Amino acid sequence: MTHNGKILIVDDEPDVLKSCESILRHEGYTIDSAGSGADAIDLLQNNEYDIVFTDIELPEDGGIEVIRWINNSKPGTG
Repeated sequence: MTHNGKILIVDDEPDVLKSCESILRHEGYTIDSAGSGADAIDLLQNNEYDIVFTDIELPEDGGIEVIRWINNSKPGTG
Protein backbone atom coordinates (compact mmCIF):
# COMPACT_ATOMS: atom_id res chain seq x y z
CA MET A 1 0.00 0.00 0.00
CA THR A 2 1.57 3.26 -1.13
CA HIS A 3 0.06 6.66 -0.43
CA ASN A 4 2.90 8.44 -2.22
CA GLY A 5 2.77 11.11 0.48
CA LYS A 6 6.02 12.34 1.96
CA ILE A 7 6.11 13.22 5.65
CA LEU A 8 8.79 14.84 7.83
CA ILE A 9 8.72 13.97 11.53
CA VAL A 10 10.70 16.21 13.88
CA ASP A 11 11.36 15.12 17.47
CA ASP A 12 14.41 14.94 19.70
CA GLU A 13 13.32 11.65 21.30
CA PRO A 14 14.58 8.69 19.21
CA ASP A 15 11.84 6.34 20.48
CA VAL A 16 9.12 8.76 19.35
CA LEU A 17 10.73 9.09 15.92
CA LYS A 18 11.09 5.33 15.54
CA SER A 19 7.46 4.68 16.56
CA CYS A 20 6.03 7.34 14.26
CA GLU A 21 8.22 6.24 11.35
CA SER A 22 7.19 2.61 11.78
CA ILE A 23 3.47 3.35 11.91
CA LEU A 24 3.47 5.74 8.96
CA ARG A 25 5.74 3.57 6.78
CA HIS A 26 3.43 0.62 7.46
CA GLU A 27 0.60 2.80 6.12
CA GLY A 28 2.58 3.42 2.93
CA TYR A 29 4.04 6.88 3.46
CA THR A 30 7.59 7.96 2.66
CA ILE A 31 9.15 9.25 5.87
CA ASP A 32 12.12 11.44 6.71
CA SER A 33 12.96 12.35 10.29
CA ALA A 34 15.00 14.96 12.09
CA GLY A 35 16.15 15.15 15.70
CA SER A 36 16.36 18.94 15.88
CA GLY A 37 14.81 22.01 14.35
CA ALA A 38 18.05 22.84 12.56
CA ASP A 39 18.16 19.36 10.99
CA ALA A 40 14.51 19.73 9.97
CA ILE A 41 15.18 23.06 8.25
CA ASP A 42 18.14 21.49 6.39
CA LEU A 43 15.83 18.72 5.13
CA LEU A 44 13.10 21.21 4.24
CA GLN A 45 15.51 23.27 2.16
CA ASN A 46 16.30 20.29 -0.05
CA ASN A 47 13.05 18.29 -0.09
CA GLU A 48 9.32 18.71 -0.58
CA TYR A 49 6.94 17.34 2.07
CA ASP A 50 3.19 16.98 2.09
CA ILE A 51 3.08 17.39 5.85
CA VAL A 52 5.44 18.03 8.77
CA PHE A 53 4.83 16.78 12.30
CA THR A 54 7.03 18.62 14.77
CA ASP A 55 7.60 18.64 18.48
CA ILE A 56 7.57 22.19 19.84
CA GLU A 57 10.40 21.82 22.36
CA LEU A 58 13.52 20.91 20.38
CA PRO A 59 17.25 21.53 20.64
CA GLU A 60 18.66 24.34 18.50
CA ASP A 61 15.80 25.83 16.49
CA GLY A 62 12.55 24.84 18.23
CA GLY A 63 9.39 23.57 16.61
CA ILE A 64 7.97 27.10 16.41
CA GLU A 65 11.00 28.15 14.36
CA VAL A 66 10.44 25.17 12.04
CA ILE A 67 6.81 26.22 11.57
CA ARG A 68 7.83 29.83 10.91
CA TRP A 69 10.39 28.68 8.36
CA ILE A 70 7.76 26.57 6.58
CA ASN A 71 5.24 29.45 6.57
CA ASN A 72 7.83 31.82 5.09
CA SER A 73 9.59 29.47 2.67
CA LYS A 74 7.19 26.66 1.75
CA PRO A 75 3.65 27.76 2.61
CA GLY A 76 2.11 24.85 0.66
CA THR A 77 3.44 22.36 3.21
CA GLY A 78 0.81 21.15 5.68
